[in-house]
Amino acid sequence: MTTKWLFTPKTFSGPLSFIEHSLPLTLQIGIDQTGTVVFTIDPIPLTNESNFILLKSHGNSDRLNNFSLVCKSGDGSEFSTEALHFSSVGIDSGNTGSCIILSAACWTGKLKVKLEKSAPNPVLRMRLKGFESFSTMHGTCKVGHVAGGGVNSPKDFNEITGYLAVQAAESPSNISDWSTEAEKLLEHMRRILSLAAASFLRAPILEFFHGDWSETTIFSETQQVQSAIRLIHVLDQDAIFDVAIRSFYDSKIEIKQLFFAIEWFSMEATYNEIRLINIMTAIENLLDANLKDDENQLLSATQFKKLRREVASAVQRSFDTLELEGGAELYTEISEKYPELNRRSLLRKLEILASKWNVPLEDIGIEKIKAAKRARDRIVHKGQYYEEAKSADSDLWTHFTVAREVAVRFLFTAIGYEGGYISHMGGYHQANFPPKQH
Repeated sequence: MTTKWLFTPKTFSGPLSFIEHSLPLTLQIGIDQTGTVVFTIDPIPLTNESNFILLKSHGNSDRLNNFSLVCKSGDGSEFSTEALHFSSVGIDSGNTGSCIILSAACWTGKLKVKLEKSAPNPVLRMRLKGFESFSTMHGTCKVGHVAGGGVNSPKDFNEITGYLAVQAAESPSNISDWSTEAEKLLEHMRRILSLAAASFLRAPILEFFHGDWSETTIFSETQQVQSAIRLIHVLDQDAIFDVAIRSFYDSKIEIKQLFFAIEWFSMEATYNEIRLINIMTAIENLLDANLKDDENQLLSATQFKKLRREVASAVQRSFDTLELEGGAELYTEISEKYPELNRRSLLRKLEILASKWNVPLEDIGIEKIKAAKRARDRIVHKGQYYEEAKSADSDLWTHFTVAREVAVRFLFTAIGYEGGYISHMGGYHQANFPPKQH
């Protein structure tokens, strides 16, 4: 199978180093379609100078040591990394002597290449794995013109199929400040579009173009998979793209831990048990991060300290009176439960934050939300759902779709999204947010 390249392999030369050790190295470096740096290293003669590679490739345990590599090609391209490691190290003994055989990879690296045509205004481009888009989307903001695009129905979702990019409208006075803000914008947009895809979009490559050079930063990323339950249809992403830009600068709600909630929401799962746990965790993350202490707890710390003291005394008296078995060990275990007395229930916290943010939940119904929460609890504490489920209980998919709908409405409200999306509550259908009030 022919490898597809984003950067066709070239020959580079430069020192491979580990602390005080160094060895001149010639190798081929390319970047494949998944955004992975591919190193091809010819066998290295085993000498006193090269022996440090064998000795230092692993740390004291199974941890891989990081080597540094700074090298140049004949056309002036430069590659550097402080995080080169060897996935395999072997020795081949032949007629001409022993050689070290290496397979290498890197956690992150930088590639600098001379441009064929100068870029007077800076451009920052983030390459995305598995990003689907029917057409190119555009927008403008303080840092310049923003664009994003991808492939419709990619054959391989682990390959780079799309991008987000921003180009300055004019040359900024401070390039470093501009690139920092532009990178934060693109990262924010990546998270919002991950919400739309219901899959956390990996971004292994970040490219900066300015003047006569491009500088590419490469990150090692995990496998990208396609979500079976997208939130927003590929043909209907213009509104979420606009919101991804606008919410970076002008969020109607001061939201904390948005990115963590989106990660939990878009986490890959193949079983409904895991899907339900993930989505409920996203909800709990939002609640915990965005409610104040007096909203998360029933009493102030001072008040609860007094109550806890009274409860502890009452429990101690009961132990003395009832002569309960277990003694001090049982008393200690019960005492560890006291903090739970001051925690508001999940459902009450849900009501409080929904009221603060004006999240529409009325048409979902509190009983369905309670049932989804009980299903999650049964999985967490019992390890399964169906063994104790009654014939009248809803199936797990139903509970998941209810919890997902709750999470979606909180997230849409937080980022200020209004428009179409795919809902599975009550069956697959196109819905609109905010929902029409009856």
